[in-house]
Amino acid sequence: MARLVPAMDGNSTQPTIHTRIRKRLPPDPKTCGGPGTKSVEPVVTLAFCWSHVHRGFYDLAKTKAPIATETLRRIAALYEIEARVRGKSATDRLAVRQAESKPLVTELRTWFEAQIVTLPARGPTADAIRYALNHWDGLERFLECLSENILSL
Repeated sequence: MARLVPAMDGNSTQPTIHTRIRKRLPPDPKTCGGPGTKSVEPVVTLAFCWSHVHRGFYDLAKTKAPIATETLRRIAALYEIEARVRGKSATDRLAVRQAESKPLVTELRTWFEAQIVTLPARGPTADAIRYALNHWDGLERFLECLSENILSL
């Protein structure tokens, strides 16, 4: 079973607002007590939320920042794919994510890496790109997931 493990901020014992969007993906049966394994504890995998990446560019796009506007367009394409596969079988969702979303995510990372070298290191656009790149492994997890509506974590 998937588990939500709250991330606490450094000053409180209460979960932060960010906790609500940090969800755990269902474990892979091969690594969490499924057939052929001895483990009974599920492996918990952290998946990061694309809405946090989106939010980082949203205010920048209001100022007509071209990199922010293009980033929002690319993220919107991922959400459009997810809307199209909603309600389909898990196998169909995974196939579409692999065929359509994965190339877009790969292109976005390559594009981010090309853009960040052209920006001032401490600028807001570079900060937003750096946030995405620092969380990339968790952002890509939805590409391997069978769950429905995983992009809107």
